[in-house]
Amino acid sequence: MKITNARVFEQSSKKLFGMANISSLSGSSDKIRFDLGGDFESDQRVEIAHQRASEVLTYIYDKKEIWIKITLWSKKDEQELESLLNKSDIIFQKETKGQKLIYLYFEQFELSIVDPLIKAIIGFELGYDYGLNITCLYYNFEIPALTNIYDDRGMDIVIINEKSRTILKAKFENFLNTCKCP
Repeated sequence: MKITNARVFEQSSKKLFGMANISSLSGSSDKIRFDLGGDFESDQRVEIAHQRASEVLTYIYDKKEIWIKITLWSKKDEQELESLLNKSDIIFQKETKGQKLIYLYFEQFELSIVDPLIKAIIGFELGYDYGLNITCLYYNFEIPALTNIYDDRGMDIVIINEKSRTILKAKFENFLNTCKCP
């Protein structure tokens, strides 16, 4: 199904992942939870969290098409995202319940494109100036995979294919969060 608007995007998400209008993966029983930097201090925490998130995202999405769904919780943050919005191959937006949703499509994942988003999410939670109060979900409907870096502590990933899930867990075993928390 070709994604042409927010409604079609959410229908595709529901069909593949069993969820539409997703803002978090914390409630998903199928998620893999990775620790990013929660056990480190201050600047080292930011550096380690950024490095781990970058490694995992690149492993999953490198050279593949990617959709990024951004939830803006503040109008001022939209201006900070302008250069990213200009780089996307497809963009559509939707306003709902006091938040703005931006859907971006890139024909090919490149870390340099999403790097500012990774830093913005991690930085916001730690109170850095470059942080943005946004939620970003990274989708690939072919793999299919869905990723949410929820803050400096961790990221959740849903990969439908069991073999791919097992390989991902083995590759990044040292990052796995083994607690059964939501």
